Amino acid sequence: MTDRPGRTGGVLRIVVCLAALLAAAGFVALSAWQWQRLAWKEALIERVERQLSAAPQPLPPARDWPGMSREADEYRPVALQGWLEPEREIRVLASTELGRGHWVMVPLHLTSGGRVWLNRGFVPEALGNRPAALPPGAPQAQVQVTGLLRFSEAGSWLWQRNDPAAGRWVGREVAALSQAAGIEAAPFFIDVSRDGEHVGERVASASAATGAVPSASAPAMDIHIPQGGLTVLRFSNNHRGYALTWLALATGSVAAAVMLWRYKPDSRNA
Repeated sequence: MTDRPGRTGGVLRIVVCLAALLAAAGFVALSAWQWQRLAWKEALIERVERQLSAAPQPLPPARDWPGMSREADEYRPVALQGWLEPEREIRVLASTELGRGHWVMVPLHLTSGGRVWLNRGFVPEALGNRPAALPPGAPQAQVQVTGLLRFSEAGSWLWQRNDPAAGRWVGREVAALSQAAGIEAAPFFIDVSRDGEHVGERVASASAATGAVPSASAPAMDIHIPQGGLTVLRFSNNHRGYALTWLALATGSVAAAVMLWRYKPDSRNA
């Protein structure tokens, strides 16, 4: 007579063991991916720290721009000069340590040829569309700029997307900015350093002149408009913990599969 319950139990045990081994393989793959991410992140942090300790270097000429990459060149301190084009200013929604507001994006017509977008800094939401201060003599005079080279951001954030027609921007997407402004520009932009191009207008003095009363949610008064130097240079690095977690799960899955495979049901209770 065929022992059907026993055969069914054996098949089920094999299926569960295979599932556990497949899960273990998946966990190992995830762990390996996290180790790769860890190596990439540590290299990024080391490169950025090394670059930030160096003096700004002249921006490479336009002929070298196609060969530049996010992996090798992002966060590089650079120095450049040219003419600001404030008539092409575009503001992009921003959330910073100073609160919500906008980045002031303006093209710089380089003296060496070509254009590059500058992120001149942050304007708090409380100040609305208040014009950003320009260096004395700009835009007729050349301005010297120092800052960090950044690569284009995505044109969407959560459920929002850049909408040039409506004048609503949520990401510093260089190609879209250039298209909206009707210009050709470098495939990257520059985060202008604090006081990296001009001495801006102070909010406190402006408020006194206009009699405006800032809202309770407004950021600190003693800031420049726009406020440069807000590039976030803190990189979270939890990849080692993630990798060890996935490895522990893989080990547990293999152990469970081995224990189940070796399990011998008591025939007296069958």
